[in-house]
Amino acid sequence: MALYVASSIAARLEAVCEAWLKDLLGLPPQTAVGFVTGTSIATLCGLAAGRNVLLEKAGWDVNTRGLLGAPPGGADRKTVNDIIFQELCLGKVREESKAEFLRIVADMAARGAQAVILGCTEIGMLLDQKDTPVRLYDTTAIHAAQAVEFALSQG
Repeated sequence: MALYVASSIAARLEAVCEAWLKDLLGLPPQTAVGFVTGTSIATLCGLAAGRNVLLEKAGWDVNTRGLLGAPPGGADRKTVNDIIFQELCLGKVREESKAEFLRIVADMAARGAQAVILGCTEIGMLLDQKDTPVRLYDTTAIHAAQAVEFALSQG
């Protein structure tokens, strides 16, 4: 239930994958399936490495200066976190929040970003590729497509 409240999309994806696994492995209907987020750590490491490279290109050395005050500014990070945790995780999608995200994406592009990773499952509720010329990588959509491809390849 907590997962459904935090991310109804993720909860629904897990329910679909659970049904596929039970069917694929011939498990009884009462079988409970749990998923771990090991790929989240891999994603986090990749994002951290990429972040350091981008900040270095912007003239910011994370190793000596830390992240406080690094571009994008702390206000934008706070805005992103507030929108994710106080709105999207609760199923609220506001046009004002979408406009803020698009402003932040445009600002990042103006500073040299060629793409933006939507690394939180809920951001796809707010932004879509048609909203911006900046390439978006929606990790939820990518993982879902790969899960479907895998399931269909199993016959």
